Amino acid sequence: VEFFSVEGQQLGNKYSLMQELHGITGISVEALQGGPLDRLSVDERMSWLGKRQTKREED
Repeated sequence: VEFFSVEGQQLGNKYSLMQELHGITGISVEALQGGPLDRLSVDERMSWLGKRQTKREED
């Protein structure tokens, strides 16, 4: 996964921004690294939804 600014400048990828993604989303580093999600509780996984910010209602 690659991340870009509004101006189209590359900000980094999932691995280079791992700590920032964890801090913003609350998603564990293990999960971001592709670890098995069944090791995480349903409550923890559902908590990620509450922190989402989308521009489109359908997102």
